Amino acid sequence: MNNLIPSIASHVDYLSRVIGPRPSGSPGNHAAASYIADQMHRSGLAVETQSFPCPAWTCEAAEISVNGERLEILANPYSPSCEVTAPAVPVATLAELETAELTGKIALLYGDLSRAPLACKSWFLKEERDVRIIQVLEEKAPAAVLAVQVQPGSTNRIIEDWEFLIPSATLTNDSALWLFNRLEVPVHLRLKTQQQPGSTANVVGRRPGRRAETIVFCAHYDTKIDTPGAGDNAAGVAALLTLAETTSGMALDATLEFVAFTNEEYLPIGD
Repeated sequence: MNNLIPSIASHVDYLSRVIGPRPSGSPGNHAAASYIADQMHRSGLAVETQSFPCPAWTCEAAEISVNGERLEILANPYSPSCEVTAPAVPVATLAELETAELTGKIALLYGDLSRAPLACKSWFLKEERDVRIIQVLEEKAPAAVLAVQVQPGSTNRIIEDWEFLIPSATLTNDSALWLFNRLEVPVHLRLKTQQQPGSTANVVGRRPGRRAETIVFCAHYDTKIDTPGAGDNAAGVAALLTLAETTSGMALDATLEFVAFTNEEYLPIGD
């Protein structure tokens, strides 16, 4: 087992440090797919690249300020651009959200409404609570949505949905605490983002065996927008590629299929 560690470490290093973040549709995502396909070819696998469309989203700027005091903020993936100056209306529960007046204002979600990321509209596993929160926000159409990340130090966004078209961002825990003491002052929110049609691909390598049975190994190679994803999931892909290397030249009973898939992190398509 110890002789496999250098190979695994090399793949993790290349994916997470040399390439870095690999969100679906990004240049890093494409570079990772090419690297994985090349490594599979080197291991003697028959390689299939399954390309499909996806949104390609980037954020150039995410700023929030109150009376000129700038706070830390995290743009939500797939958020549209905006430049809004408006009061922030805090809402902690679904009941409060359903009765809040949000026209021309910024909805500030906290408490139960931001205790966990909201499921995407197209995601097949979602709570009725998530469905209703998104539905009410779309009905009330605030100028923007801010959601509080309750976990100190976490960069996980509360909304990550390419079908949610209201500008949105996630406030860090410290920024939210500061803002809650100044709710009488209008908030200035600026998001400069771009979204356009893009593409990504699953990469599949196969090694035939003598019988009809197939054993499938898989790992996803995409990441969140701002993480190199060493543990999530360059390590899994590295193990996948190293396993492909170590089985090269073996006489196999079952066919082996190595699948590096994408879109695990954000979109309910592809994976």
